[in-house]
Amino acid sequence: MMNTFNDDILSFCDVNLLLKKLKFCSIFLLLCNGCKGHGVQVERYKLAQQPMSFVQNVKVKSLLEASGAEGLPLLLLDGETVIEG
Repeated sequence: MMNTFNDDILSFCDVNLLLKKLKFCSIFLLLCNGCKGHGVQVERYKLAQQPMSFVQNVKVKSLLEASGAEGLPLLLLDGETVIEG
C-alpha cells in the first residue's frame, strides 16, 4: 500500500516551494500509474480535508511534531518512508 500525506497548499510567491510541489506531484503520478497497474492500493491524504489521518499515523504525527507542515509531503510505501519534505 502506498500512502501520501501533503498539506495541499500552493504558494505562488515562493517559486522554490512551487517547483518542489510540482516535482512531488509528478513523481507521485508516475508511481500511482505504475503501482495501480500492479494491484497496489494507493491512498492520498490532504491535511486540510483529513487531519485525523495525519494524527492517527505514528510516522506522520512524529514528522509533523518535528518539522511541522514543512516536512510534507510524505510518501510511505508499506509503512516505510520513500519521500519526505
